Amino acid sequence: MNDRNDTATPVSQENITGNNAEKSPLKKDEAARKRILIVDDVLVMRLRLRTQLEDSGFMVFEAEDGEKALAFLEYNPDIHLIITDVSMPVMDGIEFIRRLRKSSEYSAIPVIVCTAKGEFSVVRQAKQLGVQGFLVKPIAKPTLLSVIRRELD
Repeated sequence: MNDRNDTATPVSQENITGNNAEKSPLKKDEAARKRILIVDDVLVMRLRLRTQLEDSGFMVFEAEDGEKALAFLEYNPDIHLIITDVSMPVMDGIEFIRRLRKSSEYSAIPVIVCTAKGEFSVVRQAKQLGVQGFLVKPIAKPTLLSVIRRELD
């Protein structure tokens, strides 16, 4: 359930990633063992993230909304990290994370929330659900890899 009626306060990447975002990215051999699920309804965004992650050695999987991501996880529970958008049809990112956290099988999977909105209300909701990693679109590859490294450490 999004707080779409909240007054939106823009946030920057620096506001929500903190100082740890400057860690050096994972080396390809470290990344090669890691499986990442991208959840985003925008094909161009999924392709951009997929390209950046595969170029860095990650195994990448995609779902176009939270419902499809949960269905994917039923048959592929060995995901190391999930990167999810917030605003999606069918099941938005916040509801997806809520359901993920309620599941004994998937509750420990680290989640990174990325959004074009950059609203404090979204960040607040995600933090209440245990999310530590945040990205604001457009996402620079060094920032993406630094946040991933922090989540996987």
